[in-house]
Amino acid sequence: MALPERTDEELFRSRILESARNVDPVLKACLELAVPLWVERHQTTSPEAREKRAQELVEITAFSPGIAKMTEPRLRPGKQRKGQTMAEAFNAVAEGLGLLAYCPGGVTWGGCHWEVVPVTEDLLVRETAPDPVAL
Repeated sequence: MALPERTDEELFRSRILESARNVDPVLKACLELAVPLWVERHQTTSPEAREKRAQELVEITAFSPGIAKMTEPRLRPGKQRKGQTMAEAFNAVAEGLGLLAYCPGGVTWGGCHWEVVPVTEDLLVRETAPDPVAL
């Protein structure tokens, strides 16, 4: 018996739900607030500068001891390790997700999806042009 085909929308929603598994609810709530702020902050940043910053953030998140503390609650208490703090690691992740929102299709993580849809001049003209039938 064949499985019923799923629409693109159903597949998209299932990816979001799947990404929400095993995510700390506090971390998710904080990212839901922080990522849109980073998106707004980079609104006037050139695509080249966004790409450069994203590469810098990869280095920060890949080698930060704060990431372990952020993603694993049992590591949070105790002495601070050398290197980036959990707050710096969180901001790097939030900014990185904000930058990924500018990519085609956006980014899905932790049950959230962020996507910046570019507005073209052509689209703006069509939206602001008067309706020829109404004239």
